[in-house]
Amino acid sequence: MIRRFIPLLALIPLAGAAEPQLVLDLTLVEGSGDKPMIVVWAEKSDGTFLRTLHMFSKDRKYYKDMLVWSAARDGGGEDVKAVDAVAGATPAWTAHQVVKVPAKDLLAGDVVLRVEQRKDKGGHYKKRKVPITPAWPGVTLEKEGYIASLVITVEQ
Repeated sequence: MIRRFIPLLALIPLAGAAEPQLVLDLTLVEGSGDKPMIVVWAEKSDGTFLRTLHMFSKDRKYYKDMLVWSAARDGGGEDVKAVDAVAGATPAWTAHQVVKVPAKDLLAGDVVLRVEQRKDKGGHYKKRKVPITPAWPGVTLEKEGYIASLVITVEQ
């Protein structure tokens, strides 16, 4: 009796390539008092809002204090429910957090990452802009405001 074996791999449908993701690896500076709020969003180079990538904050009632992001988001028509999905279930504050967000639409070019930071009764840092190109290798921001380091990389 002759048996024919079909390789198991032939029976498994090939999955498409994984969608690229931005990995946001944040380490906060040591400090006291309230933890800072940090928001990362994407916009076109002309300032047109695209979407919120992540809110590193503990309480949604303080979103309004992120003035640049709030103005951009409101002008860009982002739904508050979409922000809740991005900012919801934020883990308890620690000095180090890593999150991954879909990056497919961000790597086509003409996109700028924005970072805004604020602390109650503290400084407000709002000018950081990081251009993204199709072959973007990522960026490391160090010792900026309340950020000890923010390493943003692309994971394929």
